[in-house]
Amino acid sequence: MSNSLLIQNVDLDEVCAEITARVVKAIEPMLSDSLKRPKSRDEMAEWLGIGVATLDRMTREGKTPSFLLNRRRVYIPELTIEALTRNKGEKLS
Repeated sequence: MSNSLLIQNVDLDEVCAEITARVVKAIEPMLSDSLKRPKSRDEMAEWLGIGVATLDRMTREGKTPSFLLNRRRVYIPELTIEALTRNKGEKLS
C-alpha cells in the first residue's frame, strides 16, 4: 500500500487527538506541580500571554474553568490547558 491510501482512510482529528494524548502521557511525569497549583487571574492571564479582560471574557463564556477560593477567582493551569485544547478551533480573544 502507498502512504496516500493509508492517509485517505484516517480521520486527521482522531490522529491529532491520539498524538496529543500520547505526548501528554509521555511528559506527565516531567510536568511540575506548578500546573496543578492554583493561579490568580493576573497570574493566569500572564501565563497564557493574554490580558485579564480577555481571561475574564473566556471565563464568562465557559472557555476556561475557574473556581472561587475564599472569594478569590483562581485557575488551575492543567484544567485550563485541557479546556482550551478541547476548544482548539475557536478564537480565544
